[in-house]
Amino acid sequence: LALTKTVAFGISAAFAGVAGSLYAIIIGFVNPDTFQIDLSLLLLIGIVVGGIGSLVGVVFGALFVEYVRLYASDILHWVEIPVGSPLDPNRAGAGAAVYGLILLLVLYVAPLGVAGLLKIAYKPIARRAYTSRRT
Repeated sequence: LALTKTVAFGISAAFAGVAGSLYAIIIGFVNPDTFQIDLSLLLLIGIVVGGIGSLVGVVFGALFVEYVRLYASDILHWVEIPVGSPLDPNRAGAGAAVYGLILLLVLYVAPLGVAGLLKIAYKPIARRAYTSRRT
């Protein structure tokens, strides 16, 4: 198992190295500011929210990172009408606060991500379907 993981890591590192060198050839200039820390954080948030191990989780994580961040101020405006909120949707940083709150709520509801939540929800259904076929 350790050898397989090491070989897989080496192959992925080789592909990353080739991609980086092709990118450097196209751009003509390489510096550390090309990929900022925000990109790494967004990728990590997408993995944590979506979960690991299924395509549905990856798609949900990508949609979460892209659209919740984009529409966070609109979500605050929708919540403000019936409930009331001390935050002004037009104030700077209100969207980021809503994004963080939604992220915390999703992680509280699904600590293993959406993929883990779906796996837990699917087990009883699969168990019932399997036992009904055997009888």
